[in-house]
Amino acid sequence: MRMERRRVSRSIFSLAMGSLLAAAGCGGTSRRTASEALEQPPGRVLKLLPEHWLTIRNSPVMALSPDGTSVVFSAGASGQLYRLSVNSGQAAPLGHGQPGSAPFFSPDGKWVGFFAEGKLLKLPLEGGPAVTLCEACPGSSAVWTAEGAIIYEQGGLWRIPDSGGQPELLTQLSPGEYSHSWPDVLPGGAAVLYTSTTSQGWNDGQIVLRNLETGERRILVEKATAARYVPTGWLAYVQGGVLMAAPFDLQTLSVSGPARAIVENVMESSSGTAHYSFSSSGALAYVPGGILGGDRKLVWVDRAGTEQDLNAPQRRYGYFRLSPDGRTLAIQIDWPTIDIWLYDLAGGSLRQLTRGGAEFPWWTPDGSRVTFFSSRAGVPNLFWQRADGAGPAEQLTRSSHPVEHSFSWSPDGQTLAFTVNHPETGMDIWIQPAGRPEQARPYLQTRHRECCPVFSPDGNRLAYLSNQSGQAEVYVSPFPGSPQPRKVSLDGGIEPLWSRNGRELFFWNNDRQLMAVAIPAGGGAEFGEPRPLFGGTFLSAAASWRTRIDIAPDGSRFLLIRRGEQEDATKEIRLIPDWFGRLDRLPAAR
Repeated sequence: MRMERRRVSRSIFSLAMGSLLAAAGCGGTSRRTASEALEQPPGRVLKLLPEHWLTIRNSPVMALSPDGTSVVFSAGASGQLYRLSVNSGQAAPLGHGQPGSAPFFSPDGKWVGFFAEGKLLKLPLEGGPAVTLCEACPGSSAVWTAEGAIIYEQGGLWRIPDSGGQPELLTQLSPGEYSHSWPDVLPGGAAVLYTSTTSQGWNDGQIVLRNLETGERRILVEKATAARYVPTGWLAYVQGGVLMAAPFDLQTLSVSGPARAIVENVMESSSGTAHYSFSSSGALAYVPGGILGGDRKLVWVDRAGTEQDLNAPQRRYGYFRLSPDGRTLAIQIDWPTIDIWLYDLAGGSLRQLTRGGAEFPWWTPDGSRVTFFSSRAGVPNLFWQRADGAGPAEQLTRSSHPVEHSFSWSPDGQTLAFTVNHPETGMDIWIQPAGRPEQARPYLQTRHRECCPVFSPDGNRLAYLSNQSGQAEVYVSPFPGSPQPRKVSLDGGIEPLWSRNGRELFFWNNDRQLMAVAIPAGGGAEFGEPRPLFGGTFLSAAASWRTRIDIAPDGSRFLLIRRGEQEDATKEIRLIPDWFGRLDRLPAAR
């Protein structure tokens, strides 16, 4: 998304000397006692100004340059990229206000890779325009190799030359796997590390080593995430908010001694993303905070922006959808497994609907079933489950390419619109008759990114998102028939949502304001001008475009997730300048 240029009249950060917290963790997977706490390592604290909180999502929020002199991070509601000089404490927008997520450096430190608008891009650190490399899922993770390639996550792992080109599939998901995430490459480029997560949740992640020459796959560590190889001969990873390190033998490609806890209170997002980075010069940077997202709240917000707490239990809530009658909420909860739960708004009861991994719920129009996304069958596809819990889940789509998280039903329940991630055309919108996966066909397939199709209540229109203008915008097309899109948003928009009577369309703009557009009746083409309703730091889908908002049947108020206090209070990065030296002083077997 494009943002206005902002002048930086003062440093976003002030540097303050401080001490880091004592590390806590375990050797192997056993927990240490308090008496085993490590000595407090000296360090520096980089403090943000209050208005520039880190944009913590399910992807790495910051990266430390190879020489340890710069930190690139994502800040604010729109996820704007900034560059901080560690030496001077001065920070400025990167790329004149370029939004992006999951930043990572080239080995020479001259480029920053990142994800934005459904693309993988790179940007010169010293200034210049961003260069698009390929279509890619937002909110992913990546590593830039010394061999001149970028390996990135998109379900499995893909590799692309750092100059751009055709992506090459490196690893494919097996049945039950959810993702291969947070890749790192061992010296020489012959093997890659990644975290394999399953439908049981990120807390059951495994650190996996894949030999790219032989295809051999080896599990190195259980119940861990975000592994990185340390050039001095260690394997770093995170367990339960604790940064661990174990000696690693490059000859045998195996852990060669017991793991040691290095730093406690390292922030982990609900996806298992661990927010730490280190430089080739030996410095470590991390975001403090531990496990994140367990204190989110469900709130009603009226058109004036007035909030009312639902008084539902605080959980690690994700995506959700109200039932057609507005009485029951189908909502994704990411702990202890990633599954769909049903919340009775009147009675206040919460019960688990799916078991075995499910995300992004969407009700069928008659309210009898909940449709959801899952990779339980290997390639991600769509499934549905009876709302009363009877019977097993059934697979709805059978795409050979990954089906994405955004989809909706026509009001008569006869047509399913969904998004397919095609290796050549990127995100495309497909339609399929109910129960007829063999009849699925593209509805809108271009070189641009199209996703998030949402049927109007009368079924005569389809709202969706496209980046054909250069940024995410909301479009509306008549349905059925050939697409005849009309742009509804004026300067960026995500998360389209219809009113229950179809006379309004809502979306978030680039300034995180909820906008409302009047829609003419009878198929008229003259849409109203977007007008703002309210804003706020609600949990949104700014990086992924997917929906985290719904509207009450009477249209008077919206259901949203209030971000946890910790998520909005993340305003510092901590540094350990001599981290490599600290590792080498550990009494671990080498």
